[in-house]
Amino acid sequence: MAGAGGQVNAYVVDRLTRRYGDLVATDDVSLTVARGEIFGLLGPNGAGKSTLVRQLVGLLRPHEGTVSVFGRDLAAERGLAARATAYLAQEEPALDDMSVAMAVQLTGRLRGASKQRARSDGGLLLEELGLSALAARVVGK
Repeated sequence: MAGAGGQVNAYVVDRLTRRYGDLVATDDVSLTVARGEIFGLLGPNGAGKSTLVRQLVGLLRPHEGTVSVFGRDLAAERGLAARATAYLAQEEPALDDMSVAMAVQLTGRLRGASKQRARSDGGLLLEELGLSALAARVVGK
């Protein structure tokens, strides 16, 4: 898990596999990203890039393999990736274009909550803050 000079790597991905039914989106992927390294994924549409990234940020769990973030097992520590990384999905609209409710739910998901938990906790949070009436309003307005 340690890179050059004993420094802990940002990511260590070992034999990661994720399936959608019969489709194998990531197939036995292994890679290491050193702390401070800039890393990119290139490939055609449908190659599994988004699926891999969603596994790296903890939004999807792999069917096989492991992901370590700064030497800690991502599967064992829910929310670890949200504390250690930042993620902005290509297909997600910009925060300003989302409804208040969607922005709150997305934030919950990025912090490690399941879809159901993010939805229910988001509703409770909006109610607690007195923002329920604004839930459908676009954040930018």
